[in-house]
Amino acid sequence: MELIGKSFRNWILQQEVKGFVAAATDDDHIRFEGESALAEVNVYAMDGAPEIVELRIEETRTGETTFFLHFELEEETRARQLALEMLDALSDQGSGQAMRVLLTCTTGMTTSMFAAKMNEVAKLLSVGYEFSALPIGQAIAEASAYAAVLLAPQVGHRRNEVADAASGAPVIPLPARLFASYDAGAAVRLVMDALSGDSSKADHELLRPKRDLKLAGRSVMLLSVINGTEPRCGARSTSIGYRVLKDGEIVLEGEAQKRDFGYRDVEDVLAAAALLGADVHALDAIAVSVPGTVIDGVVSMPNNGLDDYDLQGHIAERYGVPVVVENNARAAAIGCYVSQDRYDSVAFHTQRTGAWVGGQGNVVHGRALRGLASQSGELAPIARRRYDRDEVAEMAWSPEGMRRIVADYLVDNVCMLAPQAVYVACELVDDMDALRGELAADLPERAIPELVAVDDYRERSYLGVLALSMQEIERRQ
Repeated sequence: MELIGKSFRNWILQQEVKGFVAAATDDDHIRFEGESALAEVNVYAMDGAPEIVELRIEETRTGETTFFLHFELEEETRARQLALEMLDALSDQGSGQAMRVLLTCTTGMTTSMFAAKMNEVAKLLSVGYEFSALPIGQAIAEASAYAAVLLAPQVGHRRNEVADAASGAPVIPLPARLFASYDAGAAVRLVMDALSGDSSKADHELLRPKRDLKLAGRSVMLLSVINGTEPRCGARSTSIGYRVLKDGEIVLEGEAQKRDFGYRDVEDVLAAAALLGADVHALDAIAVSVPGTVIDGVVSMPNNGLDDYDLQGHIAERYGVPVVVENNARAAAIGCYVSQDRYDSVAFHTQRTGAWVGGQGNVVHGRALRGLASQSGELAPIARRRYDRDEVAEMAWSPEGMRRIVADYLVDNVCMLAPQAVYVACELVDDMDALRGELAADLPERAIPELVAVDDYRERSYLGVLALSMQEIERRQ
């Protein structure tokens, strides 16, 4: 293990990032210093265990940590892979350039004034965006150079044309009401939602269960994985949160941030938490919520190139404690169920800005629905049969369009399962009265469930897997 550590340190010092100078302060601490950010590679020796590597990037201007990860130094190939993720993120920040966002209309004159207002808002909010404006013809020619493109209402019908030229960058039609009122703050928020799509980072109080989960005397670790996009550069980003509860109270929590995601990253974070203070082997259970399909603890996201991986089996084998792994949306539905004691049948629906497919979880008479091959709540097959993708993709960028999409999914859900309450986590759909109005076009008033807006997706997921972990503990007794 000592040889791996020395080889890894030497390799790190040989890496070059434009605008940064690498230097070792001692054998275990290496810094990459630049004007925009500071990156650190710290190696910690652990008695009788593999060394721990800490990777961290801190933005100089704001002091914000933009990349943070611990992992065990067991395999040098994987250690290099994770370090390269950090150096790639550092390179983006070291470019010294704000994330460029383009506004476009027929001539570019109106959007030029709007772009100036948005730049003022971005400066006040300390977000790394730079807004500029071009007429539609020139915008199409140059769209690939921007992280996102905003379309004024008068050119919204050309979204598909712009999207083809934008090389995968979000193309966001501005709602007419927002554009007409020159609401630059709302427009910046729309861009932030589109590029990050994660409201889970807000601070929330611990969500307390209303149903008796029998937490007394129990010690459990909860992990929650949320995928998003890094607002500074448009690259994919993953947040892996962890929390240790004893008797229902938080005794330890933290979060890892990295670029890409693989299910093994959950194991890395768990191992690092164990070696940095969490007595994992003494836990009564470990519970994990992840994106993707989960069948008996085996997880997969085929569309992301992540094939079947026995995450539950790997964790259980290493730590020898009961392990629960569940899909995020289903875990959140269970969390919604145990957070109240009024309804026995609830649904949870989540849909991010710009996404034409959402996710659902359902609890009926106190039991979470999974079904054959864990397909309950998987909405992609419904979306493909119901919608023309190009048409619905435009709808998903406006509050009005997204409300119609969410209502379509909920009508299907109500007709099949008739929940008493539906919890909705969607940045563009926060007006439950307006959503009820959409449902009323297809459903009798008496059949419309209670609608509850949710802004604490991660908390709901945590609570859901906590409930599942208690069930697993009882089952084994």
